[in-house]
Amino acid sequence: MTKRTSGGKPSAHLEDDQVYIWRTTKCTSGERPSVHQEEGQVHIWRMTKCTSGGQPSLHLEKGQVYNYRKARCRSGGRASLHLKNNEMHFWRKTMCTSGGQPSAHLEKGQVYIWRKTKCTSGERPSVHLEEDQVHIWRMTECMSGERPSVNLEED
Repeated sequence: MTKRTSGGKPSAHLEDDQVYIWRTTKCTSGERPSVHQEEGQVHIWRMTKCTSGGQPSLHLEKGQVYNYRKARCRSGGRASLHLKNNEMHFWRKTMCTSGGQPSAHLEKGQVYIWRKTKCTSGERPSVHLEEDQVHIWRMTECMSGERPSVNLEED
């Protein structure tokens, strides 16, 4: 897990399959997530306010993940299904090729990405995602059997 700096900016040296959450409390119209990710890395960008429209980028590189925050999905519809505003669902555009095991022993309030294709039966998230899909799960707000990424707080 890459640590966040005091300014909340993501590390520029993420290892493969690591997860970093970058949260910003202020955004301007047109502000976009980082555009210099390597293939297979994950970067989640969170806005406190969605601009008009709010559609995710339609030109993500292979292996990248985009935080999709609207109730409707464009260009295929696999990223989100009937999500309410501010609910979180992350979708990996390509197959998970390098293990995809979820992180363990997170501190309270931290977040990790769970990839179904390589999940063992002992892992806490218990949902049935389709292959290539990725869910975010907040450790402090998930209970056994509860569906991940529902009603995440804005922080």
